[in-house]
Amino acid sequence: MRSALFSYIFGIILLFLPDFSFACVCAYTGDFSIEKMEDYDYVALIKVGKLIPPVDTNDKEELPRFFEAEIFEINRFKGESMSKIKVFGGHRDFQYQTSCDLGIDTGEEWIVFGERFEGEIIFSYCSHTTIYKTEIGLRQWQYLNGIKELTLLDSTYNKKSRDYLELDKDSIFYENGKLERAQQFKNGKLHGKVTYLYPDGQSYGFVSFKNGVQHGPYRWMNSNGSINLEGRKRRGKDFKKRIFYKLSSQEKSPSMISYFDRKGNLKKFLDFGYDGQKSYLSEKTNFNRNRDRIVKVLYSENGKKNEVYISGFSGNQIDLIRFDEKGKRID
Repeated sequence: MRSALFSYIFGIILLFLPDFSFACVCAYTGDFSIEKMEDYDYVALIKVGKLIPPVDTNDKEELPRFFEAEIFEINRFKGESMSKIKVFGGHRDFQYQTSCDLGIDTGEEWIVFGERFEGEIIFSYCSHTTIYKTEIGLRQWQYLNGIKELTLLDSTYNKKSRDYLELDKDSIFYENGKLERAQQFKNGKLHGKVTYLYPDGQSYGFVSFKNGVQHGPYRWMNSNGSINLEGRKRRGKDFKKRIFYKLSSQEKSPSMISYFDRKGNLKKFLDFGYDGQKSYLSEKTNFNRNRDRIVKVLYSENGKKNEVYISGFSGNQIDLIRFDEKGKRID
């Protein structure tokens, strides 16, 4: 039950030791499920109030491990009512940051999964804690982060659950009056284009439906107006190809491209690197289900092969071939 928390604390300590390098790694894996409620002492949808800096220890060699946040409970699913909780990690407002920071800020709404530690409720990056709404009211419609967790919690713990997806409404709006989402129905089922917008009115994205099933093109946009992801669904499954684009690129430069067969199975994957001037193919993976083969080819910036890794779909290694800097096979 406590493995995620203590792994996190240990990681923060390693982060600041001069002889160690550290990237945030959490003990838990997988999506949230109701069964995982047993791992937590406090679960609630909250709005973040004032952030309280850590107490000065007067020891300049000891960096703080947490700060506090005043909270306002919107809906509590487990545990005693709280008005203040501890957040492990750092925050830019307090001039210290770590690789495990949640990025929590005043005015945001979060689904908090907290644990009791030394008599207080704390939460960290290494839990299922996730943002639901930003300060300006933006929800993550692309991946339904926060929305899917709330829907599951509400349907399990409340006799009359709230529809966080607001599926029955043609249009929903932000608090500033701007349109958040517009959708169409046919015979009571989603049909046609569902459009999403940012709080400033800029396009957030769209998905297409046919008789209640996602079918047709979809596209998601970054807040700077560039395309984040685009593709197509066929009867609810990915069809032909799906493309992620690089956020930092001034051009429409792909980051990853996935190709699918007629059944929606992944058949080829391309990953692209960036050498500071241009994109280049860094990885190509082919999935051959008939032969039970996955062939992954890694490339250097000059387009030469670095390595070919062949495995089965169960993960067993079949072959590994390496090449020198000129692309010549190393026996």
